[in-house]
Amino acid sequence: MKTRIELNAHSVYDTLNSVISIKELVEFAKQNDMPSIALTDLNSVQGFPEFERECKKAGIKPIYGAQIIHGTYQEEYPFTSTVLVKNQVGLKNLYRIISELKDDGPCKNVPIQIMEQYHEGLIFGGGKWDYEIANEKMITFLDYVEIDDLYSSQDEKKYNLDIAKDAKAKGKPVVAVSSAKFIGEDGKLCWRILREGAGFETGGTENMYLRNTAEMLEEFSYLGEDIKDVVINNPLKIAEQIEDVQIVPNGYYNPILDETLTPFGNALNTIKKFAESFAANRYGEIYPQEIPAEIMDRLDAELNLNITKEYANELLLARIIVREFGLRYGLFNTRGTVASSFLAYCLGITDINPLPPHYYCPNCKRIEWVSDVYCGADLPAKACSCGGTMRGEGFNIPYESFFGFKGDKVPDIDINCDREAYNTVVNALSNECLKDNAIAVAGTVRTVSELRAQKMIADYEEKTGKKIDNEQKEKLIEKLTLVKESDGIHPSGLFIIPNDKEITDFTPKREEKRHGLPVTHFDFHALRDTLYKFDVLPVNHLGLLRELERITGVCVKDIPLDSPEIFTALKSGDAEKIKEFDTSFVSNLLESTRPERFSDIVKIIGLSHGTGTWYGNAETLIKSGVCTLSDIPATRDDIYNDLLSYGLEREKAFRYSETVRKGLIAKGRLSDEEIREFEKDLIAIGMPDWYIDYCKKVLYLFPKAHACEFARIAVIEVWYKSYYRDLYEQLYQETAI
Repeated sequence: MKTRIELNAHSVYDTLNSVISIKELVEFAKQNDMPSIALTDLNSVQGFPEFERECKKAGIKPIYGAQIIHGTYQEEYPFTSTVLVKNQVGLKNLYRIISELKDDGPCKNVPIQIMEQYHEGLIFGGGKWDYEIANEKMITFLDYVEIDDLYSSQDEKKYNLDIAKDAKAKGKPVVAVSSAKFIGEDGKLCWRILREGAGFETGGTENMYLRNTAEMLEEFSYLGEDIKDVVINNPLKIAEQIEDVQIVPNGYYNPILDETLTPFGNALNTIKKFAESFAANRYGEIYPQEIPAEIMDRLDAELNLNITKEYANELLLARIIVREFGLRYGLFNTRGTVASSFLAYCLGITDINPLPPHYYCPNCKRIEWVSDVYCGADLPAKACSCGGTMRGEGFNIPYESFFGFKGDKVPDIDINCDREAYNTVVNALSNECLKDNAIAVAGTVRTVSELRAQKMIADYEEKTGKKIDNEQKEKLIEKLTLVKESDGIHPSGLFIIPNDKEITDFTPKREEKRHGLPVTHFDFHALRDTLYKFDVLPVNHLGLLRELERITGVCVKDIPLDSPEIFTALKSGDAEKIKEFDTSFVSNLLESTRPERFSDIVKIIGLSHGTGTWYGNAETLIKSGVCTLSDIPATRDDIYNDLLSYGLEREKAFRYSETVRKGLIAKGRLSDEEIREFEKDLIAIGMPDWYIDYCKKVLYLFPKAHACEFARIAVIEVWYKSYYRDLYEQLYQETAI
């Protein structure tokens, strides 16, 4: 006997309406020999990218769909249609339909005319309750009719028989569906807790579970001779109309910059010229002969990476945002790993120089390499032979953190700016840099929090008087926290849609807008390998620094990072209101470590943003005298640099630094054999036992580039507070941090 196909199933992406994960849905199809299965969340296709991945892994043909609420020809009530995607044209049309959803009337819906306009490539099905009250024109609108058995009542069976007979007479295929919201008894309990916790009634809907062929044949046995057509054959015939559809497009779509922004022919040549010009002006008068080989080797290595060539547009755009807009509108700094790149430093994207520590004289451009210091900011100023003053520079950050060991990591450039600059920057991007492209704000999917899941369970226990054991509670919480609760908006993410494409080539858009820009229906994770996402985040403390700079006349970039006043303030506990230091956790770190130099601040920030790094790990080691703060690898780059300095070959050093920064050992993600190899290699190069044990306890390590950026901004803020306390306090209140 043939196996049925489910054409109406809902997933955790259906807002507070289903507890079936995408993985469970696909596994159910595979376990029950379904060659295909449909995903039909209400007014949502956010599960499509994950559905595509899971079906591909399982060898199941996906049927992409959604239940769409729309108007009718009487325009008196909303009608819900199941919309199935037949081909690639239909996918874009479904995206267009969802993009037209408006919160208008009793629920979010689209006009019937929109459904008609974008019917091509789509198959429309109608539910039985709507079918019963629809007029003749509305029935003609449908391609097939659905019946389900939510209440298993005699009235419902009569409705189904009447509708099946009428639809058959009108030449409309009838299909039986589960309208599934859960799987099995555990799923039923979880769904009931979810719906009651969200304030919905659940009475009479115990049959909304995903059924296999035998269960459906038994459920609809009263259909008589039509049962095999309704349960098996008609759904199969509909599935046969479905072509292969691609959700996430192949390849990567570069933004197209205005030609006035690429004066040297293209983005790659332009960033090359800008970077080389900077290096020549800073390190040598006659380029390239007088630029030290170490510097040119580093710059050339980054310029020649394939990933640099592929993402030259993105690097150039980041330069424009930070350098051009920064000069015009306000202060910027980067976060993440971008400050690992010397190319980014030469392009003016970051003020963090990632070269090894060295002295630099701005007068004669002489440099002097220095070993055995964590960063150049720790070096005291000294006289240069030319009569100028040499100061320490270089934070010793490898570019692999940004570009990947093999130069295969997509550059992720995250930028902070002050709030006053943000709107101006977004407007300038739209009208100056990317006027031929579209910009969309990155959407997110918010799921039920663990705290709310716990409350839902507690409320259910109180209401029913039934106690749920702790093991089952953990499973319920795990399922509930996968469920979509609402749409969200990424705080800083913006996607660029190339000028030869539309947003609906990649994602539907939402009704809401941010800064006058559309918001993506898909969660940003689904699009980040397809479209360029750049992040510009408005933050208050940069606005505070901008005002301090303007009023005092002291430029942020001129403040020495090794000023004694900074460390006096930190050791005296005067870190209140400073963004990076104003928590009890960091206060404990400052008190325990008593920072003496800028590198100590970098380490403290690395530890404070890491997981499994301080309590029960570095704190114990330092307090017991096993090591000092300067010995602790507080960032992922520390691991890499330490292993290289002890003689481990580069590829293995990078692999192990990634192992530690992801916490693979502490999380039990490595086999015993892999852990033994890790220990053996580190012992062989002479790493201390405490170092190895520390690495094995780490759950996550922060990037050094980000720690350096945070440390720089934080100590500058401390400096202003130390010298201009009254002004600082006044501006702090005005900027409402």
